[in-house]
Amino acid sequence: GIRYKRGGNTPENGLDCSGFVRLVFKDAVGENLPRTAAEISRVGENIDQKDLRPGDLVFYNTLKRGFSHVGIYLGDNKFIHSPSA
Repeated sequence: GIRYKRGGNTPENGLDCSGFVRLVFKDAVGENLPRTAAEISRVGENIDQKDLRPGDLVFYNTLKRGFSHVGIYLGDNKFIHSPSA
């Protein structure tokens, strides 16, 4: 029920991919993550795809630059994200 908004950072005004991930992590574990997918990618550690566990973050190159999109791994080769309007 929350609309997509590029650069969106709040449920009231809309969320983009990193805004969505930030909201989930804040609500679930009280963790404040940086604003952008690229900045979030610098937090934590890199793992191999085969080692993914539910709750891990997955990053994608969607704008011809690395770490331009982020989602949350759910398990069973599925993830949740905020892709577009």
